[in-house]
Amino acid sequence: MLTIQIIRIQWRPAAHNPACATIRNRLPRVLPLPDAWLDSPFGGIHQQDFVAYDAGGFCDNGSRFKPLGNIPPLLNGLRFAEENQTLSVWFADEQGVHGLPIRSHRHLFALQRGQTVQFRINGRQPIGYDDDVVYKQHTYNIAYHANGDERLFVSKPFDCSVSPEAVLF
Repeated sequence: MLTIQIIRIQWRPAAHNPACATIRNRLPRVLPLPDAWLDSPFGGIHQQDFVAYDAGGFCDNGSRFKPLGNIPPLLNGLRFAEENQTLSVWFADEQGVHGLPIRSHRHLFALQRGQTVQFRINGRQPIGYDDDVVYKQHTYNIAYHANGDERLFVSKPFDCSVSPEAVLF
């Protein structure tokens, strides 16, 4: 069973200021899982999106849940492999999902059954023909064969916290 929660925060340059940074830093990095997760025997992917187009603040663009039937080999630039009851996760963002800078293919961590992990990846994505960009922050909460209810990620501390900056750069 694999559960992946993705909290995706994006903002444009007009929202790249101290007031919006204060709001952005108060956005949740972990949420209760939707009820559909309880009905999914293998787990699933829960994604929550927040977007700021201007200095007016962040909009909640809603959440989505997709049940899983098995471990996805590649998701959002993350590569998953299961061997001997251990889940290994690599950063493999060849498509630039997380924007610039492009990072090389590297091993991030391995989870044993029952463990949870949280990590965050920051990036920026050029858009258009000028210097316009979209800033991105993805927080990943991952549980590998962990028991619990919809409060899986909010009810206890994570077993691991990974600093991608230490691994990727």
